[in-house]
Amino acid sequence: MNSERKAENYPTNTTVGENITFYTSVGNYLNREFSFRVEILKGNDTTKIGSWGSSNATSFLNSSTIILSHGENWISSAYNISFPYPGFNQIIIAELWEIRAGSSDKFWEILTMHLNITI
Repeated sequence: MNSERKAENYPTNTTVGENITFYTSVGNYLNREFSFRVEILKGNDTTKIGSWGSSNATSFLNSSTIILSHGENWISSAYNISFPYPGFNQIIIAELWEIRAGSSDKFWEILTMHLNITI
């Protein structure tokens, strides 16, 4: 979601050092409890995005474990990210990971925001 908590009008251009404010949301309609974390990463034109998540990106932050019952929704606090250098195709990445007891976290979903950063 954008800075107004709406799923629309995402920025595509910004300047070096300017904060990009956004939110993530998760809804649970799995007919079971869902434990998860959200990882926010920064990438660029060398970052690979796929059904496994992302590679060649830098982790910016990880949420704590969040647990939702069936039918519940969660919205994050505001994330503020800026970029220190100009460049085209700078990427903000949000990965959703299911936390499973006794095994590795399972990649679930990925969302990206592609930006052009100018001076």
